[in-house]
Amino acid sequence: WVWSGFGVTSATLKFFFVLHFLVPWGLLLLVMFHLIFLHSTGSTSSMYCHGDYDKICFGPDYWNKDMYNLIFWFLFLGFSLFYPFSLGDPEMFIEADPMMSPVHIVPEW
Repeated sequence: WVWSGFGVTSATLKFFFVLHFLVPWGLLLLVMFHLIFLHSTGSTSSMYCHGDYDKICFGPDYWNKDMYNLIFWFLFLGFSLFYPFSLGDPEMFIEADPMMSPVHIVPEW
């Protein structure tokens, strides 16, 4: 029923649209659970674990690093969304002329 036959039908497209919507949310949920459990229990190395004294507390150092990275990515996202053309090439804004080829293109003959 995944392929719904040999052709791509409406059912196939709906299935893949739903799949592409739900999988990222599931992955985000798994990452959040992972971070919550890592923050609450701490991190250990499986090779050199000799007791509770080998545990690395997740905060405040790692918490601060996470917050700095989160702030950086939100600033980058905001900059990308509100000023999308600021880092673009100026040639993107030249209107295309189908009757004239660019100067740097020359024939081989």
